[in-house]
Amino acid sequence: MEINSKSVAALKYAANDENLSTQSFEALIKLIFDSFIVDLKVGKLVPKLETKNLDTFDVPKVELKEISASFYTLIAEFARHNFDTVSVSTFLEDTGFSNEKINIFSQFYLEKREIIRLFLSSTTASFPHVVDVNWRLDYIVKENNLERINEPVYLIELKVEKSGETELSKVQFSCTVEQLQDLVFKLKEASKSVERLAQI
Repeated sequence: MEINSKSVAALKYAANDENLSTQSFEALIKLIFDSFIVDLKVGKLVPKLETKNLDTFDVPKVELKEISASFYTLIAEFARHNFDTVSVSTFLEDTGFSNEKINIFSQFYLEKREIIRLFLSSTTASFPHVVDVNWRLDYIVKENNLERINEPVYLIELKVEKSGETELSKVQFSCTVEQLQDLVFKLKEASKSVERLAQI
Protein backbone atom coordinates (compact mmCIF):
# COMPACT_ATOMS: atom_id res chain seq x y z
CA MET A 1 0.00 0.00 0.00
CA GLU A 2 1.13 3.52 -0.77
CA ILE A 3 0.46 5.75 2.21
CA ASN A 4 2.96 8.50 2.97
CA SER A 5 4.30 9.29 6.43
CA LYS A 6 2.25 12.52 6.68
CA SER A 7 -0.99 10.55 6.17
CA VAL A 8 0.08 7.91 8.70
CA ALA A 9 0.79 10.68 11.23
CA ALA A 10 -2.68 12.16 10.64
CA LEU A 11 -4.26 8.71 11.07
CA LYS A 12 -2.36 8.17 14.34
CA TYR A 13 -3.60 11.59 15.48
CA ALA A 14 -7.19 10.47 14.72
CA ALA A 15 -6.63 7.17 16.51
CA ASN A 16 -5.95 8.97 19.79
CA ASP A 17 -9.23 9.40 21.71
CA GLU A 18 -7.93 12.60 23.29
CA ASN A 19 -7.69 14.19 19.83
CA LEU A 20 -10.84 12.70 18.28
CA SER A 21 -13.49 11.05 20.44
CA THR A 22 -15.25 7.90 19.26
CA GLN A 23 -18.47 9.86 18.63
CA SER A 24 -16.62 12.49 16.59
CA PHE A 25 -14.72 9.76 14.77
CA GLU A 26 -17.98 8.02 13.80
CA ALA A 27 -19.49 11.31 12.60
CA LEU A 28 -16.37 12.10 10.53
CA ILE A 29 -16.17 8.62 8.99
CA LYS A 30 -19.89 8.73 8.15
CA LEU A 31 -19.38 12.15 6.56
CA ILE A 32 -16.43 10.87 4.50
CA PHE A 33 -18.16 7.70 3.31
CA ASP A 34 -21.41 9.57 2.62
CA SER A 35 -19.45 11.97 0.43
CA PHE A 36 -19.10 9.19 -2.17
CA ILE A 37 -22.18 10.09 -4.16
CA VAL A 38 -23.25 9.41 -7.71
CA ASP A 39 -23.29 12.62 -9.74
CA LEU A 40 -25.99 12.06 -12.35
CA LYS A 41 -24.77 14.99 -14.47
CA VAL A 42 -21.38 13.35 -15.00
CA GLY A 43 -22.72 9.82 -14.70
CA LYS A 44 -20.16 8.62 -12.18
CA LEU A 45 -19.22 8.58 -8.53
CA VAL A 46 -17.74 11.82 -7.25
CA PRO A 47 -16.27 12.12 -3.74
CA LYS A 48 -17.31 15.54 -2.46
CA LEU A 49 -16.81 16.56 1.15
CA GLU A 50 -18.47 19.81 2.11
CA THR A 51 -15.95 21.76 4.21
CA LYS A 52 -18.76 23.55 6.07
CA ASN A 53 -19.61 20.17 7.64
CA LEU A 54 -16.14 20.08 9.21
CA ASP A 55 -16.96 23.14 11.35
CA THR A 56 -19.00 21.01 13.77
CA PHE A 57 -15.95 19.06 15.01
CA ASP A 58 -13.96 20.07 18.06
CA VAL A 59 -10.63 19.56 16.27
CA PRO A 60 -8.44 22.26 14.69
CA LYS A 61 -9.46 22.71 11.06
CA VAL A 62 -5.97 22.07 9.66
CA GLU A 63 -5.69 18.72 11.46
CA LEU A 64 -9.24 17.80 10.46
CA LYS A 65 -8.51 18.43 6.79
CA GLU A 66 -5.33 16.34 7.02
CA ILE A 67 -7.25 13.54 8.75
CA SER A 68 -9.98 13.66 6.09
CA ALA A 69 -7.43 13.59 3.26
CA SER A 70 -5.62 10.70 4.93
CA PHE A 71 -8.85 8.72 5.25
CA TYR A 72 -9.65 9.30 1.56
CA THR A 73 -6.18 8.00 0.69
CA LEU A 74 -6.63 5.03 3.03
CA ILE A 75 -10.06 4.18 1.63
CA ALA A 76 -8.76 4.38 -1.94
CA GLU A 77 -5.81 2.11 -1.12
CA PHE A 78 -8.01 -0.40 0.73
CA ALA A 79 -10.48 -0.51 -2.15
CA ARG A 80 -7.76 -0.63 -4.81
CA HIS A 81 -6.23 -3.70 -3.16
CA ASN A 82 -9.73 -5.08 -2.40
CA PHE A 83 -8.95 -5.43 1.31
CA ASP A 84 -11.42 -7.39 3.37
CA THR A 85 -12.43 -6.33 6.89
CA VAL A 86 -9.72 -8.50 8.47
CA SER A 87 -6.97 -6.73 6.50
CA VAL A 88 -8.54 -3.34 7.22
CA SER A 89 -8.77 -4.14 10.93
CA THR A 90 -5.15 -5.30 11.04
CA PHE A 91 -3.89 -2.09 9.42
CA LEU A 92 -5.99 0.14 11.67
CA GLU A 93 -4.95 -1.81 14.76
CA ASP A 94 -1.28 -1.40 13.80
CA THR A 95 -1.89 2.34 13.42
CA GLY A 96 -3.25 2.53 16.97
CA PHE A 97 -7.04 2.61 16.53
CA SER A 98 -9.27 1.17 19.25
CA ASN A 99 -11.52 -1.81 18.52
CA GLU A 100 -14.57 0.44 18.65
CA LYS A 101 -13.16 2.82 16.01
CA ILE A 102 -12.01 -0.13 13.89
CA ASN A 103 -15.53 -1.62 13.95
CA ILE A 104 -17.08 1.72 12.98
CA PHE A 105 -14.68 2.20 10.05
CA SER A 106 -14.99 -1.43 8.90
CA GLN A 107 -18.78 -1.25 8.85
CA PHE A 108 -18.83 1.85 6.63
CA TYR A 109 -16.01 0.48 4.45
CA LEU A 110 -17.85 -2.80 3.87
CA GLU A 111 -21.02 -0.94 2.86
CA LYS A 112 -19.29 1.30 0.30
CA ARG A 113 -16.35 -0.86 -0.89
CA GLU A 114 -17.93 -2.02 -4.16
CA ILE A 115 -19.11 1.48 -5.08
CA ILE A 116 -15.65 2.88 -4.40
CA ARG A 117 -14.00 0.08 -6.40
CA LEU A 118 -16.36 0.86 -9.28
CA PHE A 119 -15.39 4.53 -9.02
CA LEU A 120 -11.68 3.67 -9.01
CA SER A 121 -12.03 1.41 -12.05
CA SER A 122 -13.87 4.12 -13.97
CA THR A 123 -11.18 6.72 -13.26
CA THR A 124 -8.13 4.54 -13.76
CA ALA A 125 -6.43 4.78 -17.12
CA SER A 126 -5.21 1.40 -18.25
CA PHE A 127 -3.92 -0.16 -21.42
CA PRO A 128 -5.71 -3.04 -23.13
CA HIS A 129 -4.74 -6.42 -21.69
CA VAL A 130 -3.74 -9.17 -24.15
CA VAL A 131 -5.71 -12.33 -23.36
CA ASP A 132 -5.14 -14.47 -26.45
CA VAL A 133 -3.06 -14.65 -29.62
CA ASN A 134 -3.84 -16.31 -32.95
CA TRP A 135 -1.38 -16.48 -35.81
CA ARG A 136 -1.15 -17.84 -39.30
CA LEU A 137 1.76 -18.24 -41.67
CA ASP A 138 1.11 -17.27 -45.27
CA TYR A 139 3.46 -17.44 -48.18
CA ILE A 140 3.31 -14.63 -50.72
CA VAL A 141 4.37 -15.87 -54.11
CA LYS A 142 3.44 -12.89 -56.26
CA GLU A 143 1.85 -9.45 -56.02
CA ASN A 144 0.04 -7.47 -58.72
CA ASN A 145 2.80 -4.95 -59.36
CA LEU A 146 5.82 -7.24 -58.86
CA GLU A 147 6.96 -10.40 -60.57
CA ARG A 148 7.82 -12.73 -57.72
CA ILE A 149 8.17 -12.19 -53.99
CA ASN A 150 8.46 -15.68 -52.47
CA GLU A 151 8.35 -14.46 -48.89
CA PRO A 152 6.61 -15.84 -45.79
CA VAL A 153 4.34 -13.43 -43.90
CA TYR A 154 2.85 -13.93 -40.45
CA LEU A 155 -0.69 -12.74 -39.79
CA ILE A 156 -1.07 -12.05 -36.08
CA GLU A 157 -4.32 -11.43 -34.23
CA LEU A 158 -4.23 -10.26 -30.60
CA LYS A 159 -7.41 -10.50 -28.56
CA VAL A 160 -7.40 -7.72 -26.00
CA GLU A 161 -9.56 -6.90 -23.03
CA LYS A 162 -10.19 -3.21 -22.35
CA SER A 163 -11.02 -1.93 -18.89
CA GLY A 164 -14.74 -1.53 -18.38
CA GLU A 165 -15.72 -3.46 -21.52
CA THR A 166 -17.12 -6.98 -21.59
CA GLU A 167 -16.39 -7.70 -25.26
CA LEU A 168 -12.89 -8.61 -26.41
CA SER A 169 -11.49 -6.52 -29.23
CA LYS A 170 -9.02 -7.63 -31.87
CA VAL A 171 -5.76 -6.10 -33.03
CA GLN A 172 -4.55 -7.54 -36.32
CA PHE A 173 -1.26 -7.01 -38.12
CA SER A 174 1.09 -8.75 -40.51
CA CYS A 175 4.85 -8.99 -40.33
CA THR A 176 7.82 -10.64 -41.95
CA VAL A 177 9.93 -13.28 -40.23
CA GLU A 178 12.51 -10.62 -39.28
CA GLN A 179 9.85 -8.31 -37.86
CA LEU A 180 8.32 -11.16 -35.85
CA GLN A 181 11.74 -12.14 -34.48
CA ASP A 182 12.32 -8.51 -33.49
CA LEU A 183 8.91 -8.38 -31.76
CA VAL A 184 9.58 -11.63 -29.87
CA PHE A 185 13.02 -10.37 -28.80
CA LYS A 186 11.54 -7.10 -27.48
CA LEU A 187 8.79 -8.96 -25.60
CA LYS A 188 11.38 -11.25 -23.97
CA GLU A 189 13.44 -8.19 -23.05
CA ALA A 190 10.38 -6.54 -21.47
CA SER A 191 9.56 -9.75 -19.58
CA LYS A 192 13.10 -9.94 -18.16
CA SER A 193 12.87 -6.29 -17.06
CA VAL A 194 9.63 -6.99 -15.20
CA GLU A 195 11.21 -10.06 -13.52
CA ARG A 196 14.19 -7.96 -12.42
CA LEU A 197 11.89 -5.29 -10.98
CA ALA A 198 9.87 -7.93 -9.13
CA GLN A 199 13.04 -9.17 -7.39
CA ILE A 200 13.95 -5.73 -6.04
